[in-house]
Amino acid sequence: MSSIWPTQPADQFGRLRDSFVAASRLLPTTDEEAKFAGYPVRLSVAGAELASSLKRAVIAKERSRSCDLSVELWDSTAAPGVFVPPVPSGLRTYGLVTSDAEGRFIVDSRPNGLLILDRLENRIVGYYAGASSLFLDERARPLHRLLSVWLGDRGVQFIHAGVVSAGDAGILLAGGGGAGKSTTSLLCLLAGLGYLSDDFAAFTQDASGVTAHCLFTSAVVQLHHLQQFPKLTTAAQKPNYEHEDKSIVFVGELLPSAIRASVPVRTILLPRVMKRPETQIVPASSREALLALAPSSVMLLPGGGPRALQRLASLVSAVPAFKLELGYDYNRIPALIGEHASKLGAEQPVE
Repeated sequence: MSSIWPTQPADQFGRLRDSFVAASRLLPTTDEEAKFAGYPVRLSVAGAELASSLKRAVIAKERSRSCDLSVELWDSTAAPGVFVPPVPSGLRTYGLVTSDAEGRFIVDSRPNGLLILDRLENRIVGYYAGASSLFLDERARPLHRLLSVWLGDRGVQFIHAGVVSAGDAGILLAGGGGAGKSTTSLLCLLAGLGYLSDDFAAFTQDASGVTAHCLFTSAVVQLHHLQQFPKLTTAAQKPNYEHEDKSIVFVGELLPSAIRASVPVRTILLPRVMKRPETQIVPASSREALLALAPSSVMLLPGGGPRALQRLASLVSAVPAFKLELGYDYNRIPALIGEHASKLGAEQPVE
């Protein structure tokens, strides 16, 4: 993360917060709590439509006296007269993530808005130019880039992977684009397995083992893949922009009972599409698992680097990995994965 900050980043952050306060006086403001990897986060959004859009993919939590992180956002198009800090010109869809020289303030600049995380005060403040301006990832994974930094400071590592569960056994599905992790995650979901992610999740590790955490109760599906999942088609939400070729399915709304907040990870599966009828699960090395996880988990998010790589290396050392060689027998895949997880669970040593 490079720095493009003015000389007084605290002043810039303070001015942004002043604008949120002004907008909250003009607009209906939603004040709710969400939960990310066990941490309560208070989400305050000025602007009803923006609030409705941002909260769809997060796990709601009952109100508590205190939260670990405060998020304050407003709809800049609905609050005329409120100062809107500019973003750098020429930004493309995914914008730019920067920080001040000390690394206290992390800035997520997009063409449609600006978010700033103060790591010392545990607060995110920012604006979007309305709900219709949100890009696909902002709707499916709200605040994910800044959350990856904040949670990373607390030992929670974001990971680019699908996660499902058979009973209490978590199965992590790792691989790059086109490997089949999203398809496998959705097949398992529709077959009755627990669901945590098809794309981005998080994990923690301690003496008891590795735990995967659901961060966002959504799935992102290629438009041309929706025909494989007719049950999801009616619930799929179209993108806001023509260049986006995926739809969002809010699993927490469609199949709320399938959502699992966290599960112990028993195995890592590395999906790979094969040109044959049958699906097989065969052993893989820790090195193969790390190569499947590390590039996208480290490179796609800010705050990665050596710390993230070290955590991923520790993960693949602690959890057995296997290749999931995907055949055409789609209906058989979830059962095969469930049998595999059950077998591994039975092999766990009794303490």
